[in-house]
Amino acid sequence: MILAAMILSQCMCIEDSVGKTPCAGGRAESAAEAKAKREIQQRINLTVEADKAKDLAAATRFNTSDYRVKKLDGSIQTLEQARAGIQANYDHIQKVSDRTKIVIDCLTLSGDGATVFINQHFVRTVLFDGDPTPHELVSNITHREVWIRIGDGWMRKFIEELERGPTFVDGTLHVPSR
Repeated sequence: MILAAMILSQCMCIEDSVGKTPCAGGRAESAAEAKAKREIQQRINLTVEADKAKDLAAATRFNTSDYRVKKLDGSIQTLEQARAGIQANYDHIQKVSDRTKIVIDCLTLSGDGATVFINQHFVRTVLFDGDPTPHELVSNITHREVWIRIGDGWMRKFIEELERGPTFVDGTLHVPSR
């Protein structure tokens, strides 16, 4: 029933993503956490706008020079490797939809550091290799991110991919081959 509702709405939100974070059970958010959450969410929203413009510099401007990404397969990417991957994606993207959103499920603070759990719902029109027909590609993934406050701004230092949701191509559930 839940999968059928997800297919009809094309929402690939990871089921109970908040329940898989330290914020499960309705933990009260402190005023400092709420402020950091607003500030980090603003920066995340700016990266979505940068993706819509396919502006690599703007999309990565809130990443530290020692930024790293831990992929689902356990591999680690540096900032430059991540930038190359983003650019490769931009080369196939025709348009990023206004339905794209990244929301913070949970944020915890420790001094000038924040651990942020996000849920990314990415809707875009793409061209697949060798196929001139545009396709709508919708995917979802959750991340654990580490942000640090530098001066008066937050910068992203680390992303760990946690869980990938189902993917839809032109409204049809896509099951990748292994």
